[in-house]
This record gives sequence, C-alpha cells and structure tokens, in this order.
Amino acid sequence: MTEKDLSTKLDILYSRNLHQLAIQFAEKARLPSPHLNDIIQKYGDYLFSRGEYDSALHQYLRAVTTINPSEIIRKYLDVQRISNLVSILEELHSNHLANSDHTTLLLNCYARLKNVEQLEQFIKAEVIEFDVDVAIQVCRQGRYYEQAAYLAQKYREHDIFISILVENLKQYSRALNYIKQLPPSEVNLQKGSC
Repeated sequence: MTEKDLSTKLDILYSRNLHQLAIQFAEKARLPSPHLNDIIQKYGDYLFSRGEYDSALHQYLRAVTTINPSEIIRKYLDVQRISNLVSILEELHSNHLANSDHTTLLLNCYARLKNVEQLEQFIKAEVIEFDVDVAIQVCRQGRYYEQAAYLAQKYREHDIFISILVENLKQYSRALNYIKQLPPSEVNLQKGSC
C-alpha cells in the first residue's frame, strides 16, 4: 500500500462531492491561499450548479481575492440574482479589486432594486474607491439626480454639478448661489452658456 499524493486525494473528494472535506483537508495540509481558494471556488461552483445560490455566494466571497470576478458576475446575471450580485460587487469594491465596469454594474443593481439607501451609503462611503465620473453618469441615467449632484459637488466637478442643478433638478437659484461662492479661478463660464 502506498499513500496517494495530495492532488489525487483532492480529486477523489471532488468526484464524491465532498468539497467541504476537501477544504478541511487543504487547510490541514496548509496549502497556499491561491490553491485553497481554488478549492473553495470549486465548492461554490458545485453549490451554484445545484441552485444553492446563497451558499455558493458565501464560498465565492471567501475566495474573492483570487476568483475571476467576471465569471462569477456572469453566473449571477444569468440567473437574475441581483441581490447576490450586489454582495459580490460590494466585496470587490471593499477589497479594492473593482474596476469602472464593476462600479457601473453595482450602481445599476442598486437602481434596479430601487435601493436608494444602499446607493447613498455606497457613494458616501469614505473607504471605498470608485470611478467618480462613471458613478455620476450612472446616477443621472437612473434619475438619481440628488445623488449625482452630491458626487459632483463632493469631488469638485463644478460644471457637472451646475449642469445637474439646472438641467435635471431645475434648481436655478441653487446653481447661481453655487457659482457665486466659487473662486473666480474655478468659474468656467463660456460666452453663451448662460
């Protein structure tokens, strides 16, 4: 009798759908994080294939630093599990792994769920980085004009802020008051724009 190598043992556990045991085995063997995360993702894939979307999500979030986010996002988009998708996208942002497409998708998910509270919490968070221009554009497209105005003002996008006040919110006096308080060097009024 000879002992099987680690890879063979794991393959046997996978073939019997004993993913949790495979994870425990890998942890005891002190496999490097990328290898452990690969096993965790396989378990997530197995759960997802069984329609256990919330449990699969938990596994994907455990391995978020090494998974291919596009693949996971596509899975949840295909089954229209928007709330699960939000969790993945928020985790990508909190781990600084998100790109502008992830930001756009997350903001669109908030809009689709009509969850203004989460939208505002996201855009007002100090620790999460995101593409401000994309966020403003998505908020405006989703008719979340106050949130778009908040972002434009916070990030000193004066022209965009004034544009939102005038074109979307029809708050002309607020726009004029904002222009008045700007230092002359930051006022960019072109002839014929007023």
